[in-house]
Amino acid sequence: MFVLVKNKITNEYNTIYTKDVEKFKSLNAFFNSDPKLQEGETVDFNYEIIEDLDEIKKILETEFASQNRGNGYNKDLTSVSRIAYSLFPLDINNEKFLIRWKNNTPLKEQEDDKNNILSRGTFIHKILQNWVMDKEARLADKPLIDSLIKLQKAKKPSKKILQQIDCKILNDIRKYIELAYTDEEIVSKIPNLSELKEELAYIATKSLPDFIKNELIFTDLIYSEIFLCIDDYIQGSIDNVCYYKNNFTIIDYKTTSSLDKKTGKPKFKSSSQLQGYARQLYLYNQLLKKSKMAHLYEDKEPNFVLVQIHLINGKYKKFNIPNGLVKSQGLIVERVLKWYHDVVNGNFKDVIELYEEDYDDIYKELEFLTI
Repeated sequence: MFVLVKNKITNEYNTIYTKDVEKFKSLNAFFNSDPKLQEGETVDFNYEIIEDLDEIKKILETEFASQNRGNGYNKDLTSVSRIAYSLFPLDINNEKFLIRWKNNTPLKEQEDDKNNILSRGTFIHKILQNWVMDKEARLADKPLIDSLIKLQKAKKPSKKILQQIDCKILNDIRKYIELAYTDEEIVSKIPNLSELKEELAYIATKSLPDFIKNELIFTDLIYSEIFLCIDDYIQGSIDNVCYYKNNFTIIDYKTTSSLDKKTGKPKFKSSSQLQGYARQLYLYNQLLKKSKMAHLYEDKEPNFVLVQIHLINGKYKKFNIPNGLVKSQGLIVERVLKWYHDVVNGNFKDVIELYEEDYDDIYKELEFLTI
């Protein structure tokens, strides 16, 4: 089963496996064995391990439910992002995890930076939503799409037509920026919107044109920013469900500031970040299935696509996430989700019995399925 750990500097909670508790406790000695430390210098590993199930229950109900998430959210139910990231067990063998826990930033600085990042990401998501939801403009785009297809096949594409297409897309983005400024969701989620207007407009016009021109314009929308809630399961909002090149596809947008130095395009910070995205896409797919909103037969799976959009240099990268990776991550995320529901509902006997018995079998399956 799992227990909670609290970072006492940032007040952040995560889970670890029960079997990792003793190793986690030994990390303080690990940090203080660093040969780079000056004589007499020590490092405080500021954490608290929470194993009492009643206390864990209280924390899950207060810290991991969905209060103040907006209309439609069940305030007492956790969300996809919570299960996929915060409650998914930390990998204490991962070097980047160790560095992250060792080099904590002060809480206020971390929160200010986090709020700025969330504001930019929220705004970019809104522009993309406005773009795909503008049915009249998308119907009028057929000549544009035909021109793009011809240009892709041409040996020497017309620079004049390319400029016209770029101008059309940029003008659309500017229109959706103005709409976003008065959008109720944006106004409520970005309290300092008036201060950020110029920066957000710059980011949107810089980061989105290539992605729209090369990818988004060729999608056939089914749902955009659709919120789904299954009360005995989970809840979340899916960025884009569409037909992409005639295939039923779930697309998730991520904004990033991480770049690959060789290609200049966005990159994953670590393999664990990719696994987190796979878990999120798995849960979105389950929400669609349980809501009977998937356009597929029971034995078929959608395509899973993640798009990382760089906030500054206008580059994006599309990742086709392998179905095997999504399935393998789903095996554990379902157990984390069951643990969450069992603890919140006070089914402590189920919590203790289940995870000690099938832990090894789960990882045999994972080893076989992970791509």
